[in-house]
Amino acid sequence: MSAPFWKSPLKLILTASLVLNLFLASVFVGKLFRGEPRQSAAREVLKDASPDLREAVREIRDLRRQAFRDKQQEMQQARQRIYEAVKAEPFDEEELRAAQAALMAEFIRVRRFVADSSVELAGRLGPEDRQKLAEFLQAREEDRKRRRERRRKSREF
Repeated sequence: MSAPFWKSPLKLILTASLVLNLFLASVFVGKLFRGEPRQSAAREVLKDASPDLREAVREIRDLRRQAFRDKQQEMQQARQRIYEAVKAEPFDEEELRAAQAALMAEFIRVRRFVADSSVELAGRLGPEDRQKLAEFLQAREEDRKRRRERRRKSREF
């Protein structure tokens, strides 16, 4: 009878090597399929912006940061309400529908908040900076399309 693998140095080394190789392979595959990291539109546009414009964007960001965190918390609470409705006994279909409607409404409020922030930012940009923003947003959308297409193709196997 052979010794347990943790008492055999060779088996232990081989197991550790296998685990390490699997980890490194998963990191490599993740980077391969993830593509380029996404940058925020504001950060991309501000790379070459004037100090005055950078300050204006910082003001908008700082003023809206806590409000955005509050909105994220509200979204989480709306999701939690759905989880609770799904597992409730007895199951109440109307409660689940109401929870889903509340989540959709919260999602719309968050999207409106983000859109308002974007409009405020664009309003402070000059024509050249707005052009950069538009180009960046278009490139980001193309990147999203490529990622969606890659995911769709990977599901076809």
